[in-house]
Amino acid sequence: MNTLLRSWLALLMLGLAATASAHQQKAGITDVLFNQRSGKLEVAHRFYLHDAEHAIKHLFGKGADIHNDKATQQRFADYLSNSFEIRGADGEAISLETLGFEVDGRFIWVYQEMDLPAVMPEELWFKQDALRALWSKQINTVNLEARNLKGARIGAGKAQSLSFSANDDWKSIALPKSWK
Repeated sequence: MNTLLRSWLALLMLGLAATASAHQQKAGITDVLFNQRSGKLEVAHRFYLHDAEHAIKHLFGKGADIHNDKATQQRFADYLSNSFEIRGADGEAISLETLGFEVDGRFIWVYQEMDLPAVMPEELWFKQDALRALWSKQINTVNLEARNLKGARIGAGKAQSLSFSANDDWKSIALPKSWK
């Protein structure tokens, strides 16, 4: 093989490798909704399926298949559920029930919920560790909002957000008085 062809192939392979790694987003979104209509605190985690595909190889072994194996999808959903925690202002853990998961296009979604407390706390503490032990560049965002009995946003329509990266641990959000 001549030198020019070798150089061209090396460049092509380098380009393909860069393209493959560019697809990993290393970002996850968790939406937490105080829903007065349903009487539930609803949690939806959304992670890129491509990131999950790479993660499961580290978490569950090289034979794991997030695209075609329901058992692997369930294991990853359990992993995401267990990587997210909420605590009240008193430090007590808030238990969430995992409702299920779905693979939808480019994403895997995991759903959790709990009954809204009779008295809303003044603040909540969150920890979102999903995939952060695998990748130092992983960023997980937790968005919080509330909706009233008619489904309209409470609190001037603003969601509050927390971002978890690197060595972040627990973070808190003071709940607006209008949410209570």
